[in-house]
Amino acid sequence: MPVQNGRNIHDLYREIHIILVGGLKLLGCKELEFEKTQPDLREFYKDKDLSVSCFASSARYEIEYHNKKIVGSAQRLFGKVLLQHGSIILGSGHEQISYLTSSKKDIDKERLLNFISNHSSSVEESAGRKVEYDECADSIINYITSNQEY
Repeated sequence: MPVQNGRNIHDLYREIHIILVGGLKLLGCKELEFEKTQPDLREFYKDKDLSVSCFASSARYEIEYHNKKIVGSAQRLFGKVLLQHGSIILGSGHEQISYLTSSKKDIDKERLLNFISNHSSSVEESAGRKVEYDECADSIINYITSNQEY
């Protein structure tokens, strides 16, 4: 998307996450909060074992349930064009990424598995029910269309 009208990437990051929270609440998700602090991600990513998963740490405005991340996003700015991408954890399974890492040591893979499990949650946990991809996508679209400001 183009970055224009005096907006900056931080404003857009926050606004996108506000939309996502609105859509997730329509699904019945409860107790969602934004991460309020910005960690030193450069320092965090020095730990190669933990930094392979975007769900291992939360940045400001990322969405959490009980202090555990359920939406992971990243941005890249190309001149005046912003690319934002991310993942919404619908249910369990994402923590298995630890077994796909390049580390040859099982102890490192287990450490990452435990870390991800302790720092991430899911829409299913927040909503108290299984939520499919199409239902989640439709809910976000419904939130956008029902809020004229977006």
